[in-house]
Amino acid sequence: GKNHEKLNALIERSSELERELQSKHEKLDKELEAVYEEKKELKSLKETIYQELKKEKEALDHSYQKAISEAKEAVKSKDEKELHRALNRANKELPKIKPHEKIKSDYKYKVGESVQYRRTQGTIISLKPKEALIEADGMRLRVKLTELKPIKEIRSKKKSQVTIEKEKRSGLKLDLHGLRAEEAIERMDVFLSDALIEGWDEVLIYHGIGTGKLSYAVKEFLKAHPSVKSFCDAPQNMGGFGAKLVQL
Repeated sequence: GKNHEKLNALIERSSELERELQSKHEKLDKELEAVYEEKKELKSLKETIYQELKKEKEALDHSYQKAISEAKEAVKSKDEKELHRALNRANKELPKIKPHEKIKSDYKYKVGESVQYRRTQGTIISLKPKEALIEADGMRLRVKLTELKPIKEIRSKKKSQVTIEKEKRSGLKLDLHGLRAEEAIERMDVFLSDALIEGWDEVLIYHGIGTGKLSYAVKEFLKAHPSVKSFCDAPQNMGGFGAKLVQL
């Protein structure tokens, strides 16, 4: 009788976990879809910028060629006044290029200070001459100081304060559910490379429990990866035994 009651409790708990997992999968799919859409927009923007630069380059080449032609004609002229007029025409054909304004910031960041990094806010944990280690949304990131903005500076520029509730994210994630060991290893290899390029120090990998084959393959891969400092089972609210929290 007691075993029957325990079995019923385990079945109910299993059903709850399955529903929670399904909900997390749906949420993750939405986040991935948003990332893919943003990637498409960035690709389109990159192409637009490339075309604009191409047009500007062609226009500059045309201006320089015309100016050179005017200068050559000026050299051929024996009349000094005509020579000066031709050189003036050549000078007018040259495009007016404004020097780039270099933005210098003398702001001194401090450990423990709240900063803005891209679309997230975080806290500085440690500082180097040109980079900082920050904690944002529960993850640690190593970023350049030029990519940070002080929270005080951002608030001072706003004329009115608007409070927006933003859902917190637990960081960069990879879901390996349903994959074979070989496929999972390929995904993890690309995933960790991208994470390192983006400056992530901590990532989350979901592999589930199942038969244990996928979990074993994940462990062995992480042990052998040269960029993995350490890894452990994720906290219960982040997947528990079915996920690994990886330090890079």
